[in-house]
Amino acid sequence: MGFANGSITLIRGDLIHDRGTKQRIIFESEEPITNLCFSPPGDVSKGLRHIPGNDGGDTLYVSTTARILTLTTVGKGAGQPAKVLESHGCGVGCMTPALDFSSDERGLIREGGDIVVARDDALYFYGPNGRGACYSYDGPKQLVKVFKNYISLVSPPASRPSTAVAGGRSHGVSDTLKRLVGKATANSGTDELFEYTKFTLLDTELKFIAHSDRVVSGVRDIFSSWGDFFVLSLDGTLYRYHEVSLQEKLDILYARNLFILALNLAQKAGITEVKLRGIYRRYADYLYSKGDYDGSMQQYIKALGPANEGGVSTVIRKFLDTQRIHNLIEYLEELHKHDCATPDHTTLLLNCYAKLKDINKLETFIKQSPEDGLKFDVDTAIGMCRQAGYFEQAVYLAEKQQEHDIVVSIMVENLEKIGDALSYVQRLEPDPAYSNLMKYAKVFLEKSPQRTTEILVEYYTGKYVPLKEQVQDSTVSQPKEQDGGFQSYLNTSLLQQLPYMGSASQSNTPTQNNGSPAKGTVQTSSPGEAGTIPLDLPKQYSLPKPRTAFSSFVDHPVEFTEFLEKILYDGESTGKLSENDRIDIYTTLFEIYLQRANASKIKDEKRKWEAKAKKIIESKEVAFP
Repeated sequence: MGFANGSITLIRGDLIHDRGTKQRIIFESEEPITNLCFSPPGDVSKGLRHIPGNDGGDTLYVSTTARILTLTTVGKGAGQPAKVLESHGCGVGCMTPALDFSSDERGLIREGGDIVVARDDALYFYGPNGRGACYSYDGPKQLVKVFKNYISLVSPPASRPSTAVAGGRSHGVSDTLKRLVGKATANSGTDELFEYTKFTLLDTELKFIAHSDRVVSGVRDIFSSWGDFFVLSLDGTLYRYHEVSLQEKLDILYARNLFILALNLAQKAGITEVKLRGIYRRYADYLYSKGDYDGSMQQYIKALGPANEGGVSTVIRKFLDTQRIHNLIEYLEELHKHDCATPDHTTLLLNCYAKLKDINKLETFIKQSPEDGLKFDVDTAIGMCRQAGYFEQAVYLAEKQQEHDIVVSIMVENLEKIGDALSYVQRLEPDPAYSNLMKYAKVFLEKSPQRTTEILVEYYTGKYVPLKEQVQDSTVSQPKEQDGGFQSYLNTSLLQQLPYMGSASQSNTPTQNNGSPAKGTVQTSSPGEAGTIPLDLPKQYSLPKPRTAFSSFVDHPVEFTEFLEKILYDGESTGKLSENDRIDIYTTLFEIYLQRANASKIKDEKRKWEAKAKKIIESKEVAFP
């Protein structure tokens, strides 16, 4: 118990059952004691009362008109001089524990203090080691209490002095006592209509006024019970305040366009991500209606979720209507990052890039790796890049997705890089290589007749081997002549690989009848040694009928003749040609020889073609020069 003479008496015992008590004076000073409270116990679940003892609550906070102090009531520190926390005191009723023991919530103890002190300029939190948090709230104060996560304040009428302390001196303590017993203070110069006591609930964490009300007759006391808050007026009226649900709070904030406060309140309450994104969407709509397009876009992006419940189409239409292309690009990019973009969104994004002619952003978009989290429909992107004229980017995407037909198509039809397209076809496996070769054979023959003919001969004779893309290696030195040795460079696609690699004497090298090295080996020689280098074996694939290539050689009789002669020579030597194919080739060659003989004006050349045609009739064999 604290007294106006500055002394504090500590009473121990069972006061309820009157089983004996002990009391002693633990503090004396010249300043009136205005408030006393024990620190919160260590475990709230052990009880709802401040119980001094080993489990906590052994520190007594004392406020006078001039100081804030602490006293240790039990343990080793008992009997020690009081510790001064602050050289400013507070008025009667203006200090309270920072923990509301009438509820299961831990109240405001997280603010860094055990008690709350109300002064005219601000609200202060204090702990055993001194002042903690401080929140500015100007105005006179009469009473302060903690209710759940709120601080409740009673402010006296403007014509009456505050009980709070400013500058270390007490103001209006006697006047407060008069109001507490129901006696009004005379105020002849003030209109009674404006004489009211103000009751306020503050949320210091979110920094807003949760509720404010007027009590005309004045306030005798404030307290909490049964989860509600009560205000007892001087005329005996008891007001009960019940905290509304979270949704009702949010609706009130929506109506007042306080969306930032609504977001903070929702995050504090720990609502689900889906509901939180709904608040972001409301806030974005409000900013958009005010013309703050950049700000609204930031909120629309926060409203995005994996379920795509944020009304994406509506947002896109809004920014299309206002022609805010940069904002729209930002939104569409976020859609792809959240993996909720459709092919239509990819199309629209690429169209936006094309409209702004932003090549850098386009390339950055399509070259994003999967680790970057950017996902989009590749087929749509390829089609849009090709339609917008970004052929190099389309080739990049198509090649990355192994869309070989599209790569060749763009190279031939759009970029007109026939040589590069032919090189790309030569790197493909047999099946895709054949389909693209046949599709553009006429174009290839027009631009590169000899090269195309050689590739067709390789494929139709079963010797096609995909070329490997050359990768420069700085560790491999360039070959050079050394000690009379030599390096041989041959077309690997025309040779057959041996199933082993090893050294062998020159006499054991397989040879043909004419003494030349057999196909399938590359012979290298140097002083004192000889060996074989294995080459890639042609992959097994179904040989197409030679007739399938005939139509490709229209307007190319020279290359057609070369193609047929080489196919026939290889087929006769290996036996790969069927009888029907042999007849097709012989018949076609016979017609070509006659046509070229009739068209030739040089006698020697004419006799040459006539002789070849005659040989076909006589022996069905073709003589090669």
